[in-house]
Formats: sequence, C-alpha cells, structure tokens
Amino acid sequence: MITISHRGNISGPIPELENTTSYIDAALDKSFLCEVDVWRINEELYLSHDYPKNISPTNYDYFFLRKHLLIIHCKNVEAFCFFNSQKNDGKKFHYFWHQNDDYTLTSEGWIWAYPKKPMLKQSGISICVFPEFGNESLKNFSGICSDFVATISFN
Repeated sequence: MITISHRGNISGPIPELENTTSYIDAALDKSFLCEVDVWRINEELYLSHDYPKNISPTNYDYFFLRKHLLIIHCKNVEAFCFFNSQKNDGKKFHYFWHQNDDYTLTSEGWIWAYPKKPMLKQSGISICVFPEFGNESLKNFSGICSDFVATISFN
C-alpha cells in the first residue's frame, strides 16, 4: 500500500506546520511520500494551501532534490504549466492539478480519487484521498493520501 502524507501530516492535521519544509522533511524521513501544495507566482514557487501571503518563496532545489518523494498539487495553472514544462528538460516531477473533480490523473498516470469516491477494480495505481472521511473499502486502491498515514488501518 502506498502511503502519502497530506502536507506533512502523519498523525492528524496541524495547520500551522502543514506545507513547511521542515514538516514535510519529517514525514519523508519516516518513509512516507508527501503530497504538497505549490503555487507559482511571479516565477517563484510557494508551499501553501491557500494563496500565499506573508511567506517566503521555496527554492526550486528543494523540490528538485525531493522530486521522487513528492506529489505536487499545483494550486494554480502557473504551477501546473511550470512543472509540466520541466519534463522536457529531464527533470520529471510528479504533479497534478484539480479543483472539485471526482477523479484526476497525476503526471505519472495515477488515479487520484476525491474523498468518499469509490474506486472500481482497474489496472494501474489509484490513490484514495482521506479514507478517514468514510471510504467503505480500500481494497481496490493502491494507496492512500491522508493526514493520518501513521495510524490508519488498512483492514
């Protein structure tokens, strides 16, 4: 089962720490992948769920050095276009962009299922987002993205 920390959370949400480099790195150090929220504004990258205010940009190298461990949720079309353009330079990132879609595909072809949406048996990788919100079964999913990846039961 693929286990993905949502914004660095592993045992429940801590909003003031989410999407900070130290918090994300702590989740990565525990061998979880990490879904992070990224904006691109005026050619700078920002880690933030909401429109970034009063925060400093995050250096590109932070993302590049962890690209095999991060699933980047592009929060605006500029971020999406930026990460999409990087694949042409051999700097392939794993990213996606969606709003309220039931399902979306990541750049790696993973099916990213909105909370409470079922997954039909299929081939490929499928991720259940927030199984703690009431998905009846995880058996047809390949992994989860959760605020509780360290404590969730896979039964």
